[in-house]
Amino acid sequence: MKIIFIIAFLLFSVSCSSSKVKFEDQRLFDKVISAKKSHDIKKLSDDDFDTIVLNLSRGEGRWIELYPDLKKAPFIGVTYLQEGLNIAMASALPENPSAVLKFVNETNVEFICGIPFIESTPAEVKSYYMKASAAIKDLTSGEPWKKRCLFTLKKAVAAEPLVQK
Repeated sequence: MKIIFIIAFLLFSVSCSSSKVKFEDQRLFDKVISAKKSHDIKKLSDDDFDTIVLNLSRGEGRWIELYPDLKKAPFIGVTYLQEGLNIAMASALPENPSAVLKFVNETNVEFICGIPFIESTPAEVKSYYMKASAAIKDLTSGEPWKKRCLFTLKKAVAAEPLVQK
């Protein structure tokens, strides 16, 4: 009987923590939408901006959809957010390539489809290249930036020192 109570308690606590994460994510998403509409980012904290970049880098579709909005006012003045957006989109590329490629253009293709990571090891670069190129190649739709992104990715890996291709 005790074991059933413990299992039930553990399942309940996991469920509650998952609900809390979803609630916090939705709350932050709503804050971003509100800031976009009001052109006021005062209610967003540094931690909020870090979480936005993290959510983007995970390949979460609704956050990726905010990418163009996050690249302009009122968010444009947050330097570290701006610096992290393209890196986050590059991180999201293997996870959600079709969503990311929708926002690739001439001004960001070298960053999003390149290797923009800071102090990455050769093994990390190789692993990223394998995952990202496979994800892009697996796309069945005719994404207009698919070939260009693959070319840019190959070029960036070739320029990385010590990466065994």
